[in-house]
Amino acid sequence: MILSRYLHPLKQTLRRFASDSLIKSIGKEIQIPKTTLHEYLWQNLEKWPDKTATVCFETQRSYTYHQIYKKSLSITNFLKNSLKFNRRDTVGVVLPNTPEYPIVLLGAIQAGLRVTTCNPNYTSEELRRQLSDSQSRLVFTSRELLPLVRQATNLPVVEIANDRSVSSGAISFHEISSGEGCQPVTDINCDDIIFLPYSSGTTGLPKGVQLSHYNIVANLSQICSPEFALIRSYGDERQDVIPAFLPFFHIYGLVVVLLETLLQGAKLVTIPKFSSDNFVKLLKNYKNDVIFAVPLVVIMAINHPNITKDDLLNTRTIMSGAAPLGGSDVERFRAKTDNKVSLIQGYGMTETGPVTIIQSESLPNGVKIGGSGFLVPNTEARIIPIDSPPENLPPNKSGELIVKGPQVMPGYYNNPQANQDIFLEDGWLRTGDIAHYDDDNHFFITDRLKELIKVKGFQVAPAELEAILREHPSVEDVGVVGVADPVLGEVPKAFVVAKSGQEVKARHLEEFVASKVAKHKQLKGGVVFVGAIPKNPSGKILRRELKKIRFCNHVDNVVTSKAKPINIPNLNIPEFIWQNLDKWPNRTAITCFESGKSYTYEQLFKKSLSVAHSLRDVFKLTRQDTIGIVLPNVAEYPIIVLGALQGGFRVTTVNAQYTSDEIRRQLINSKSKLVFTLAELVPLVRETTSIPIVALGTRSGTSGINFQEIVSKQGGNFIEKVGADEIAFLPYSSGTTGLPKGVELTHSSIITNLMQLASPEFTLIPQEPLKIPGYLPFCHIYGLVVTLLYTFLRGATVIAMPKFSPNHLVRILKKRQADVIFGVPPIVQLLGQHPNITTEDLLPLYLITSAAAPLAPATIHQLRTKTNNKVKFLEGYGMTETSAAAIIQTSFLENGVKIGGSGLVLPNSQVKIIPKDGSTMQGLPQNQAGELILKGPHVTKGYHNNPDATKSVFIDGWLRTGDLAYYDEHQHFFIIGRLKDIIKVKGFQVAPTELEEVLKQHPLVVDCAVVGIPDSVSGEAPKAFVVAKSPVSEKELKNFVAKKVSKYKRLKRVEFVQAIPRSPTGKILKQGLQ
Repeated sequence: MILSRYLHPLKQTLRRFASDSLIKSIGKEIQIPKTTLHEYLWQNLEKWPDKTATVCFETQRSYTYHQIYKKSLSITNFLKNSLKFNRRDTVGVVLPNTPEYPIVLLGAIQAGLRVTTCNPNYTSEELRRQLSDSQSRLVFTSRELLPLVRQATNLPVVEIANDRSVSSGAISFHEISSGEGCQPVTDINCDDIIFLPYSSGTTGLPKGVQLSHYNIVANLSQICSPEFALIRSYGDERQDVIPAFLPFFHIYGLVVVLLETLLQGAKLVTIPKFSSDNFVKLLKNYKNDVIFAVPLVVIMAINHPNITKDDLLNTRTIMSGAAPLGGSDVERFRAKTDNKVSLIQGYGMTETGPVTIIQSESLPNGVKIGGSGFLVPNTEARIIPIDSPPENLPPNKSGELIVKGPQVMPGYYNNPQANQDIFLEDGWLRTGDIAHYDDDNHFFITDRLKELIKVKGFQVAPAELEAILREHPSVEDVGVVGVADPVLGEVPKAFVVAKSGQEVKARHLEEFVASKVAKHKQLKGGVVFVGAIPKNPSGKILRRELKKIRFCNHVDNVVTSKAKPINIPNLNIPEFIWQNLDKWPNRTAITCFESGKSYTYEQLFKKSLSVAHSLRDVFKLTRQDTIGIVLPNVAEYPIIVLGALQGGFRVTTVNAQYTSDEIRRQLINSKSKLVFTLAELVPLVRETTSIPIVALGTRSGTSGINFQEIVSKQGGNFIEKVGADEIAFLPYSSGTTGLPKGVELTHSSIITNLMQLASPEFTLIPQEPLKIPGYLPFCHIYGLVVTLLYTFLRGATVIAMPKFSPNHLVRILKKRQADVIFGVPPIVQLLGQHPNITTEDLLPLYLITSAAAPLAPATIHQLRTKTNNKVKFLEGYGMTETSAAAIIQTSFLENGVKIGGSGLVLPNSQVKIIPKDGSTMQGLPQNQAGELILKGPHVTKGYHNNPDATKSVFIDGWLRTGDLAYYDEHQHFFIIGRLKDIIKVKGFQVAPTELEEVLKQHPLVVDCAVVGIPDSVSGEAPKAFVVAKSPVSEKELKNFVAKKVSKYKRLKRVEFVQAIPRSPTGKILKQGLQ
């Protein structure tokens, strides 16, 4: 039962509701005739008896309105008088879209019978189930489908064929439709059931939906009312032409296409089998006045190379239903047709006969991108909360849509439990769809509460596929969900628990299901084997949890490095760094910008060995114990790091700007046994921990253990061999989401990244005595690996800057103390804009890099202009989990440097782009945006003591970065945003970085950040925080952006601030803004 925990109180509460937040149709109320469907359809027969009613697209077989009328009465006579069927008996129709379909329907209902329409693509098992459940007594089918029907049932069969022959044992449709007719049964009540299509409703197996004469007459009256009518009725020889490729067994095709066409005297072109080729022929050979479609068909009209604008301009209106059509697709269609073809959307369900909501060009605000329209006449609706105490929600608040009207079914056939689940007090029907309405009463369908999977607009019940899979002898348990598919909308995907000791392959289960269901129900999303199916205490499958399990084995569209593979030595980090010590023992390794204190490479080596011995002998630390470092960038930092690593210990680097709570959390989580810090930071650190503290710049005593005593001890040689696969660093990162987690980085992963950056195709600096300003915090992976360790590997000198300020950087540049700037976006922006940094200050530089966050092309252009394009500038991309770098630009490979790009894949790495929703691991091709995932020997093995976080970020060995990216035809990658930072506007994704780049092009914008804010209409909307050079209005900035981006990307608000909060590496701290 759907949300049974609050169904009863909801019914009670609805009794108290009056008219508050009750939505009615914008259109005028209509009088619905109390008549039967056939009387309603034939009321205008005398106006167009000789007009063509139906014509077959393939054979050109056709019938006039008078012929359909006469033949349907012959069918009525046969059913009533020859077969002696009783009123309310049921007949089944298993047919494709043929011109005879309305003859069968009307013949049956005129005899007082019910018709259950069956999908001709069903398997015999599915067909048997529906015919049995509906208690059918006869089946109408085609010659081609006769074997299927006979496999499903022993019922009598009426066969429709192109000729007058008839198969053995079948009844000839030609004969019974050509005989003497009789008048319809006279004692038919308009409340009698006529149609019994099958629907899964809001959940569960397919159920028979009982629709009466009055339901269908009401819905036809509603959609043909003046404000909503699409098909035009003419009194002369003219006729609208309506193509019928939507299947008549489906309620959309049955009522909206077939019956509405007959009611209006139009010509119905029946298409037995839909294909792209048939659709192209249809557009080129017929003047189609109205096309009733589903999103798949609209997208085909947009993208098909053989469908031209002229082909579409013959059409007056296209209506899309059965599933929402994306706003971008609407815009692309309008562009292709020069906005000369109306494109509207509607909403309904089998249980509502089907239409409840539809757009209208005749009413103000009747067509909105992303909307579904207004309520049709005589219909009421409410929006109620999903999982909180029930109430009627006001405009722009999302909840479950419930409806009431004359088109709503009286109930499911022989299924009181399902009726209880779907109906509330006073006839309100729960749709199971999440929606909201705006201030114009225009409805927007945004999601589905129900679990059904929609494949090309067809409903697929997970429960049906689960029941089939459980029949397999090797399946213990199973859960099925829908996953996104670019062509079909959604496809079923099964998560299977295999029985103990049983071996079964995914392919075998896919084939097992395929043998029992129609094509659209097959497991196109694949099969994944899991240990257990997540369920709630009552045993209901938690499908949302299943959808979080993203696993697949596709390996196509994997991008590998253009560089030659490198051989990773079996060394630890100190061994790797010190292998060149004899080349430059007396060269300065590091010097402090403030104090001038410096160490040569030989001094660094000896003092680090002293630290290693002290940690072991004095503090009695054991192998793989963790030490914490809470220090700014001081000259002693590498002594501590390399000393700890040489002793076989782990190092967790802590941000010296942290609060005591943040320091405490990291030291506890990392299980640190000792901490190094500055004397002035000892009180702060003492608040957080009781472990020993080694202080720099103090004597032993109350302020901690004196660091000089540690490094003055005799160092000797390496203590023992430290394995390359042992954990070296434990920096903390938020990963793709959540609180900071310890990232386990081995000696080997760090060495791999250092070698990647030193490879011939990607090397950043030569082995020369260059000077590298060390202002990027060493506690961060970028500062630790790239600024510190990589510099040491190349024999350069690091200028350690404990505190960074723009004036300090200006001084370094003026004194020619920098050869390379390893930067982040704020630093690159500073270099380009600071009035005291001149072209002459920058020209001596060998290289400037930028990483940690995307850089605006305008900023790059500004820097290149200032340097006369004479200083090499490269961008890169990486994360803590990749030991620093993953993708980097290079001037040594073709197409290795592009404005706005992040670069090429490093050696020994693999990268691919997968769909943003993670529905499949199949790599996307070039120029398609998705989530960037990667693997390689530089990637972390996981998070420290956090198996759940490790599991969430790794998929079959691939690391999920949480970054939105794409690569071009040269395999150059472009990082365009963060998935978790993405703003969703009416379902469209907006990357904040895109809007930030646009804003930075404005001459008065110094810095900015864009975040998403709640919006009652769009869900979210972009808001900009701006640092301005001089006064500028919010309106001016909004208009500036609006001219450069799509409508849905426009700024909702602009707020002016003094500064944009950023991390030490330049990443915007958007939580502070929000």
